[in-house]
Amino acid sequence: MTFRKQIQWGGLLIIIVALLVSIPNALLYVGIHNFALHIAYGIGFTGLILACTIIHIAQAGRAGIFELVTYVLAILCLAYVNVITFMDLVAMAEIPGTQQAIAEVHGPVWLAANYGLYLCLILFYLASAQVGVLSPSAGMLTAFAIAIQLPAQFAMDMAGPMFFTFSVGGSILFGLGLMWMGWSLWSDKEPPTEELDLSSLDRAWGAPIVMLTALLLVLNAYTNTFTAQTLPNGIINLLSMTMLLLSSVVVFIAQARRAGTTGLLGFAFTHLGAALSIIPAYLIMAQLAGLIESNRALTASWVDFPFGRVGNYMLILGMILFGISVIRAGVFPHWTGWLVVIGIALFLPSQFQSQAFLFLIFWAIGATLGAIGVGCMGWLLFRDRVTRQVVQPV
Repeated sequence: MTFRKQIQWGGLLIIIVALLVSIPNALLYVGIHNFALHIAYGIGFTGLILACTIIHIAQAGRAGIFELVTYVLAILCLAYVNVITFMDLVAMAEIPGTQQAIAEVHGPVWLAANYGLYLCLILFYLASAQVGVLSPSAGMLTAFAIAIQLPAQFAMDMAGPMFFTFSVGGSILFGLGLMWMGWSLWSDKEPPTEELDLSSLDRAWGAPIVMLTALLLVLNAYTNTFTAQTLPNGIINLLSMTMLLLSSVVVFIAQARRAGTTGLLGFAFTHLGAALSIIPAYLIMAQLAGLIESNRALTASWVDFPFGRVGNYMLILGMILFGISVIRAGVFPHWTGWLVVIGIALFLPSQFQSQAFLFLIFWAIGATLGAIGVGCMGWLLFRDRVTRQVVQPV
């Protein structure tokens, strides 16, 4: 599958995400609440992270620093606000022992993250309109749809009946604008083939991120295996998932022309798996910081609404497919892909025998091998020594 074909299928995913986000959100605004709607919205909200990434990939060749900064901030805000989306499900289920965690998550941090998300998404879609790879009108409509929801969010009581006009209308317009952007990719009108590559700007910020991800993965494995659980350990765990969310984008673009379907699936599972894994990682950090008194909310992310567990399994599958794609593509040295595959193979048993110390040692060794492979990829990108990709005709 050519890179352009992969982006085309990404357009279809954007359309699906738009429906999953806008329709449930509009219904929730008018007071219709049930588990099906909340779960559909949660899936769509997580998918919005991948949708924004696809939009960035499609236009990165022409985009500047403003688009890049707004993209990075937007997906980081989406990933962390997703914790609140999950806690809304926990609140709706009225799971005993989670009330304090729900109240803590919905405190000042929620306000900052929520309004920061509105601002970042508005700027990202305005930047997309300015780049002009996708329909500028679609980008402007999507940004406008988010902006008109802000008055009702800041002054819900004062908005009165206009709250529904701004919020519901904004949700519907947002879905239409996002579907318009997805359709421009799915209809294969844009972008030009030569634009679909790792830009110099992506390489400049991405290579250090990939190397930092490798370092954090090793630190996470060793600190959480051989030392007591402390707040710094929780922060390292959260940062490792966050950096993996970002670095997966860079490495995917670097080899996408040769990695084919395996590379695409490896990227998608790794990207979404890291996004979902941020939920339990955030709850662990908050608990170690003393903000959350009980681990019941963390348990809910693995048992009651297993977003964390699903994210963990997606991450493992994605990394295996990613390693295989590196071996097959030949953009990076084959041995870097083998290190990732072997590292995950050693890490895998620890997911089913968490109490066995020997398996925890295998986890540390596996994480080290995989991180060496990932770190070398980042170093090669940094030194601009990656095999040059040949433009494929479509």
